[in-house]
Amino acid sequence: MHRPFVLTCLALLAVAAAGCTVSQPNAPQQTYAGLERPKSEVAVVECGLSTRILAIDGDDSHLGQARRDRFSLLPGEHSFRVTLAPDAISGGEDRGEPRTVTFELKAGHVYAISVFAQPVAGRAWGVVVSDRTTNTDLIDPYLARQ
Repeated sequence: MHRPFVLTCLALLAVAAAGCTVSQPNAPQQTYAGLERPKSEVAVVECGLSTRILAIDGDDSHLGQARRDRFSLLPGEHSFRVTLAPDAISGGEDRGEPRTVTFELKAGHVYAISVFAQPVAGRAWGVVVSDRTTNTDLIDPYLARQ
């Protein structure tokens, strides 16, 4: 008599757990040669809001979609060619030319590159780079204008 209730509860828990798993970001894609290194030896870069990564360090095989893709890189200076994600544009607005942002990555840190469809410095959109480990912005053209 209680068995259907228990089975129903277990099924609901399984669905809830699966939903939580799906909502988590993808595991970072390794961008360096060799064996996978511990998290403490690499940096992770995430595609933030409205961001599409077109290339990392000139390698266009590393493509990233907004709020989905993550990349594992060795510490040091890296360049990211980015553009405004197509779903962030309404009314057929022009995205303009992709841009390259370069910054220093530290081992054990997680960074987010976010593109905002708001004009800044004469351009149709701006790029903000945040160190999520320290909660600081490395690049933020919107703050520079204040």
